[in-house]
Amino acid sequence: MERVALGLPVEPGNETRVARLLRRLPAAPAGEARTETVATFTAPRRVLHIADTTGGLDGLVADLTAHPDVAAGLRELCGMPHRLSAASYLIRARLTRWAHYARPYPARLTVRRRALLYPVRPGKGEELRRLLAAGVAPGTSQQLASALISSTIFARQDLVVRFWEATADPAEELDNIARVVPRSGLGAKLNRLLDVEQDLTTDAGFRAFFTGCAMSPVPGAGAWARP
Repeated sequence: MERVALGLPVEPGNETRVARLLRRLPAAPAGEARTETVATFTAPRRVLHIADTTGGLDGLVADLTAHPDVAAGLRELCGMPHRLSAASYLIRARLTRWAHYARPYPARLTVRRRALLYPVRPGKGEELRRLLAAGVAPGTSQQLASALISSTIFARQDLVVRFWEATADPAEELDNIARVVPRSGLGAKLNRLLDVEQDLTTDAGFRAFFTGCAMSPVPGAGAWARP
């Protein structure tokens, strides 16, 4: 399966409703699903929807738009222009996968899924996604590095998102990142690329930035197929 992502602009206050709309489709019988929701997140005015699919972006869009509630909901909740079809709107919301790491893991492990939406300075999206695509920050503990199940950078122009799956405790992970990044040189580079008030070369500044940019996960998952 291919991992694809949509970054939908949403009318203020409708973020959770849009996220649930994309996730509430009925489950397909075992072995028949060609699209499986991985995770859905919200941030102010934005919904991030990530799926694994055998049909790529076209397959995901076809599956979504096969359900009339999705098209109607997008028009109502996202301010979708009337001149656009639901399929065209979703295709325009595609985020390109710039870097992806994944490894197999035992089903017994508890995997936590998280996402950051970066406040990018105008015109700095390409430089940021190249920086983030370099991988795990130097100095990351071996324990936390080995807890990483997957990491993906999705971007479209100045919209840049990091999505990752890990078995590490979130508080422990943040403690490590807030200690490592400011001292690794990445903090200074991020200061230049991001529109933030915090100083990312300090532990407290990076911690506040990281917490503020974290997207909110929307519960529920399922695999489904076109009717």
